[in-house]
Amino acid sequence: MEAHTVPVRIKEGFRRRLAALPAETRSLMLAAAAEPTGDPVLAWRAAERLGVPASAVERGGRCR
Repeated sequence: MEAHTVPVRIKEGFRRRLAALPAETRSLMLAAAAEPTGDPVLAWRAAERLGVPASAVERGGRCR
């Protein structure tokens, strides 16, 4: 299987969208991405330890 690289314009688009999110929402996304099994309970536990409130989900949804 051949690996494909993501075009720079797509990477930059994601970076801009992430930068526009509140810091708590970015932390929540990082905790979810770092959770290797996709278990939301574990991701929320990690977010809680980082001090990320559940409201980070709502604030992230308002950013466009």
